[in-house]
Amino acid sequence: MIGAPSDPQLTEEARVALSTAVAGIPGILEAHVPQISMGGSSDPPRQVLVLVLADGARSDQVMQALGQKLHEVVPADVYFDILPLTPRHQLVSAVRKTGCQIFGAPGMGRRPWWQFWA
Repeated sequence: MIGAPSDPQLTEEARVALSTAVAGIPGILEAHVPQISMGGSSDPPRQVLVLVLADGARSDQVMQALGQKLHEVVPADVYFDILPLTPRHQLVSAVRKTGCQIFGAPGMGRRPWWQFWA
């Protein structure tokens, strides 16, 4: 189950800092911080950093660059699982519907001018 966090782990200042950190990493198109719970699991729901990566972006390189920045901006008592996805992954639509987006690359969601009526 994917939804908006019932008890967000991040303060507004931390969200802004995380958004800024994500924006400085090439290959990230979108970043979201929804809450995810696994059906049938006894684990409590967790807030997850979901990254939508550009086609051709290598998740290992993105994760390495992000890891360095996370230590600078995320409070020590906050832990995130990080889930990198491609734009066409089946979970992306559900993640977007949560309204937990903290970053969108410039131009995301805009149609090219020649697709105005599409």
